[in-house]
Amino acid sequence: MKDLLDTALDRCRIARCIGLLALCAAPLGGCGSSVDAGPSPGSNAQNATAGSPPPPFLDNIPDAPTRVAYGGQRHVLVHYTVAGAPSTLEYDENVWSDGHGNFTIVPGQVTSPPMTTEQAQFFAILQESRDGFFYRHRDFRIRDLRLFLQNWSVSDTGQQETVAGRVGSVLEFRRIGGAATWYRAWIDPQTGLVLRAEERDAGGQLVSRVEFSTFTLTPDFTGVALHGDRFAPTPLDSLTDTTAKIGFQVRVPSILPKGYRLESAEGLNDGTGNWARLAYGDGVEQVFFLETHLPPGQGGGTTPTDVDIGPKSVRIFRVGPWTVLQGRFNQDRVIVLGKVDETSLLRMLKSAIH
Repeated sequence: MKDLLDTALDRCRIARCIGLLALCAAPLGGCGSSVDAGPSPGSNAQNATAGSPPPPFLDNIPDAPTRVAYGGQRHVLVHYTVAGAPSTLEYDENVWSDGHGNFTIVPGQVTSPPMTTEQAQFFAILQESRDGFFYRHRDFRIRDLRLFLQNWSVSDTGQQETVAGRVGSVLEFRRIGGAATWYRAWIDPQTGLVLRAEERDAGGQLVSRVEFSTFTLTPDFTGVALHGDRFAPTPLDSLTDTTAKIGFQVRVPSILPKGYRLESAEGLNDGTGNWARLAYGDGVEQVFFLETHLPPGQGGGTTPTDVDIGPKSVRIFRVGPWTVLQGRFNQDRVIVLGKVDETSLLRMLKSAIH
């Protein structure tokens, strides 16, 4: 376990600088280990986007985590592989939101894998430093309804099930044109909050589950350290010269994975340097393009090279369902990551550096 955590820490160093540390944490994704079969993507549930209007409460889902005050305990279950061996990460976390964009997530008891006291403390430190990613990007969520309806189908199963004392509508979401994974979500129609979400592979096997075990719309914030962005971002116009704001001209990809569009372009400083962070989405999933520029005299040395892209090189690795590219181009450092195939991310990266 210590080797696993050490590997996670090593891979997290660059992403930590920009508040996306969890994206490079080895234990956080499903890499092929599967259990708990569910209905296949060819179930009899009605396709709401094809045959009838989607449920009206879908409009509430994009903004629900920031506009609804709530609190509760969630149980997180993730299946992943380490060196080809199936493993499970299972733990509890407490989450609060004040309904005004401030939140916090505090990790609780770890059920699996077994950890020593020292390992559990280290795990808790990592988890707390990543809570911004968990809150905004880890869990299933419709982020842009119009783009979602272009790229995803939603099937209303007609089932109503209780999660943490609240009745949720059970919906299934699949990317139009096929994808490696799909989602089943229990949505609270009153608030638009996702009470339980499961990510499953193409065969219907469980990849991950995040669900509330307790839930309240009247949370007690006594002693709770709520926060917003850890690093205040500066909006960027990626089509103009960004040098005045972040010290370098950001490389903007001209080729994107199918169905993805620019959601935001921001500059931020982690205390050691400036970064550009471009987020692209398809309505549910996101791809991040991150870039920094090192001062002259820094950035020497070599990086393990997996793929040759002309005079440049890039390191490629998998972090659960995420594909991660780390590029070094003279003084520029670029990270591209998302739940899309390696070829699509390479094309995206090449379009930015050429």
